[in-house]
Amino acid sequence: MNDPGALVGRVILIGVSVYRDDGVFLRKTQVHGIVKEIDPEAGVVVKEAVSGHEFYLPPAFAHIHAAPPGIYRARDTGDEIENPDFITQWAVRLPSAADEATIDWQQPMDWHAERPPDQTRSGLQ
Repeated sequence: MNDPGALVGRVILIGVSVYRDDGVFLRKTQVHGIVKEIDPEAGVVVKEAVSGHEFYLPPAFAHIHAAPPGIYRARDTGDEIENPDFITQWAVRLPSAADEATIDWQQPMDWHAERPPDQTRSGLQ
């Protein structure tokens, strides 16, 4: 992603693998929505399609990729997203005091980009 401003107003799919701070895998979740803005402090601000809440991604634009055309199905909601613009995958480690059942995506977490999604959309189907 060479021009972060090109994200604004576009549909993005976000896959997140959630781990405890000791490295134990907890779950995978997906979010999709419209990129609302690029904020110097907050990063990439996404308005979630399902809840309408804001979801924040780190401003690591090299880890945001053009999505191959097609229909993507979010595993946890069953939503189908047709021809999204961008896709990205991340791993987060929850702080030791965090409750995995009630993750507050607006709180600081340890974010790491996962491998880029391949062209088969395996990260979201």
